[in-house]
Amino acid sequence: MKKTFLASALTLAVITPFSASAFWGSNSTTIKVAHYFNEQHPQHIALQAFEKEVEQASNGEIEVKIFPNAQLGAEEQMINGVRNGTIEIALFGSLMQSLDPKLGFTETPFLIRDFDHARKVLDGEVGQEIAGVFSEYNVKHLAYTASGFRVISSNKRIDSPEDYKGVRMRVPNLKTFVDMGNLLGVNAQTMAFTEVFTGLEQGVVDAQENPMPLIKAQGFYEVQKYIIETNHMFTSLNLGMNQKFYNGLSDEHKAIIDTAANNYSSSSWELVVEDNVATKQFFIDNNVEFITPSPEFNEWNQNAMKPLYEDIYKKYGWAQDYTNKIRAL
Repeated sequence: MKKTFLASALTLAVITPFSASAFWGSNSTTIKVAHYFNEQHPQHIALQAFEKEVEQASNGEIEVKIFPNAQLGAEEQMINGVRNGTIEIALFGSLMQSLDPKLGFTETPFLIRDFDHARKVLDGEVGQEIAGVFSEYNVKHLAYTASGFRVISSNKRIDSPEDYKGVRMRVPNLKTFVDMGNLLGVNAQTMAFTEVFTGLEQGVVDAQENPMPLIKAQGFYEVQKYIIETNHMFTSLNLGMNQKFYNGLSDEHKAIIDTAANNYSSSSWELVVEDNVATKQFFIDNNVEFITPSPEFNEWNQNAMKPLYEDIYKKYGWAQDYTNKIRAL
């Protein structure tokens, strides 16, 4: 009996913390939240409010741990972590469009007009249908938020279609970006992101395109004279949870997560819009001239994309219906 008791005691002694919790039973649930922004970014600040709300509403039954700065991996790794369950929640962009083109459709050039339009789209029929597609890949879509719009920074003034001609603009080495640049009439040049600042500084390229916060963070504004608010692509962010993990929560805990995610979406959206305004003022204070395209110029940009859209319509039967519904809002 002594040997049996000793063996049992030794067995319990080497049980891992997770196994012990499972053995003795526990009402506590830990949720890891991964993202790639720093602690000062509006998204991290909004996620801290999400953390507090979930923990308070659950009376401590759910513990939320946030991992910023890509501590749990880059975007692709975070997505894979959520899909396979090693990460409970991640905030990510449109990389899952490699699995299904619907998941990146709102990034189609000159489709989303402004932040208000983006919100209507994501909260509307098309946005909610796209959100449902995530479940096919083991991701419960909890909420949308905004990353921002891509704009053009340039050393040449661009406020009409004719001004595109002769502009050497760096674009990512992706077909949609290259096609967009060619259709606008610029000399689209692919270049590694790490080489962009030097390329602009040395005059290898005249312009580049990115969201304003990134233009600020990378110091591109230091070697550029103009920012043209083309808002040519809108990038949304997705707060996604492992579907199996979500399904395993109690109805009460699901409701807490859903409510907190909805509140996070609203607060983060407001913070991003405020940050966008502040970043614009930062550029103005640093002697960068802003050019807001006229309605006529905007219409020209949109019409220039017709061949790109026609190609998309041929590939995907749902794409034209989505486009029509989005532009009608």
